[in-house]
Amino acid sequence: IRIVLVRTIYERNVGATSRAMSNMGIDKLILVDPKCELTYEAQQAAATGQTGLQNRTTYKNWEEFLEQEPESIKICFTARDGKGRQVRDIDEVLQDIKEKSPQFLLESETPAVVHMIFGPEDWGLSAEDLEV
Repeated sequence: IRIVLVRTIYERNVGATSRAMSNMGIDKLILVDPKCELTYEAQQAAATGQTGLQNRTTYKNWEEFLEQEPESIKICFTARDGKGRQVRDIDEVLQDIKEKSPQFLLESETPAVVHMIFGPEDWGLSAEDLEV
């Protein structure tokens, strides 16, 4: 599992994400076009969960992300709704993956990479982001 933060505005949220990741045993943090600098405030928010923060990967845009990251299941989380956006419960999404994407099943010889993608704090993921 890789956590992806897109155009993050607040460095404290990056640190808090790193801390939550550490609590869940996840250590791959990816930033796409971050809008904040990461300073001591991010480290404070990460507390004892510094691994994701210290070992993060930063991409300047989606093109660079797609070029460098492996094929994956991409699960986008956004508070935005409407205007043709398909917003569904996570259980429904995982069932769709199981039924329609056999290449990602656990029985596969190569474990699937899962990118859990979160948008900016102010407006969430845009329609363009969701097309990735």
